[in-house]
Amino acid sequence: MAKDMRLLLSRAARTATRYFQDRALEQELSVVQAQALMVIDANPGLNVGGLAAMLSKDQASTSILVEKLMSIGLVTRKTDPGDRRRAQLFLTSQARPLVDHLERARDDINRLVLEALGNERSRLLESLLMELLDAIEGSEGRPPPEPQAGGAAPEGKGGDQ
Repeated sequence: MAKDMRLLLSRAARTATRYFQDRALEQELSVVQAQALMVIDANPGLNVGGLAAMLSKDQASTSILVEKLMSIGLVTRKTDPGDRRRAQLFLTSQARPLVDHLERARDDINRLVLEALGNERSRLLESLLMELLDAIEGSEGRPPPEPQAGGAAPEGKGGDQ
């Protein structure tokens, strides 16, 4: 493989993130704040631990993030009626127009991908990226094993499974 996949993936992510960051800054939000609002919107009642996992952040940082979003009136925390030790996160009505703006930015990025690749290849890209993430996250960040002599895949990793 001649191209450095890591660099290509990084460049694509950076380009999309930059566009999203510009839209978030228009709303006076950081990218992480914007992502948190969108995750809470898609998962009302989520707790801080769940939000941390979905943002790939640690729980302490996410707690600080939630406190900031609460202090600016965008998120509210309510006691979980099923488990009074847990708190659920919800957007306030003040957050709705911000999230709508961010969703339009997300849709713009998706539309750009669709226009560049077409419907079938866009779906294929999404599927391949999900497969790649599962493989990388499943290996806990370890690189794949080196091919054995003769270019054969390690046992159990053949292409006909």
